[in-house]
Amino acid sequence: MVQMALPLTTGGYVDPYPTACLDAVREANIDHAAPFPPSILRSNLQTGNNVITDAPKKKKETPAIGSLGKEGMIMCRTSIFTLILRRWADSYWLHVHPTTILVFKTKELMDKWKMLHRTGKDGAKDSDTLIQWSLDFDTSGVVHKKMVKAEKKRCKLMNIPPPKLKTKIDDNYKYAPPINYAMEEVRSKYYNGRNGPLMHTCKISYLTSQGRTIAVAFGSTESPELKQLRATIRYCIKLVMKYTNKKRKQSNVDNQENCNDTVDGGSAITGTELSAGYSAVASEFSNTVYGRNTMTPSTLNWVEANK
Repeated sequence: MVQMALPLTTGGYVDPYPTACLDAVREANIDHAAPFPPSILRSNLQTGNNVITDAPKKKKETPAIGSLGKEGMIMCRTSIFTLILRRWADSYWLHVHPTTILVFKTKELMDKWKMLHRTGKDGAKDSDTLIQWSLDFDTSGVVHKKMVKAEKKRCKLMNIPPPKLKTKIDDNYKYAPPINYAMEEVRSKYYNGRNGPLMHTCKISYLTSQGRTIAVAFGSTESPELKQLRATIRYCIKLVMKYTNKKRKQSNVDNQENCNDTVDGGSAITGTELSAGYSAVASEFSNTVYGRNTMTPSTLNWVEANK
């Protein structure tokens, strides 16, 4: 068999499909199902750098109960005394999964509590004295129950004993509906006159029979510090709303199945639903421009003149 050189194209490259070579292969009665190696064939869109895959995205793992999340520095007013007198105090906050925010007076106290938490001694009385203020947004326990159930299922699949989790106190016997906290918008103002720094503040509130009640106020002269805390609080609130809505839908389905023969002439809005709606509206993403909300026109003119 005479080997024939591959002809060149007009661009100076070797032509991978010369008709003369194909004729020579046919005359030699060679199986021409694949007359040339794949390396000189046309590139396939499904191979090489153009791989098109439909692989599912890796599911984000839910943090375990009690695991530590983000932390940062913040100024806060946690008591009725400081809320009325508007006295700010430097503090440090820590997120404990799934929906708890802890506030400490100093970073040393926070680090000491974290050390006790890792060793399993955070339930002692000495550990509680380190915390200045705390708030668990999951007042009904719906998120806690869901995560405990998922943790037990995961341990069963892995054939390992489930971890010992702290029992969550159920306050249903008090005949009081769970509190739905809401994060209000950012308000920026000067607390010490125009010569003082501009403070960005945010309040956490909830509805009661007497109206809106402020639970705590956070503030900072640095907007990134407050934004990080607000993002963590928003995560906690939306996680509670997510599982609360699922539970409410399941409860409505069960009630409808049990009352198929009952004619419903109307439904009243309960206090719990009203509070949940207040939390949903007030906790949505804020379009606030830091430094411009609640500022008077004269203050704005002064800020623009001194930029």
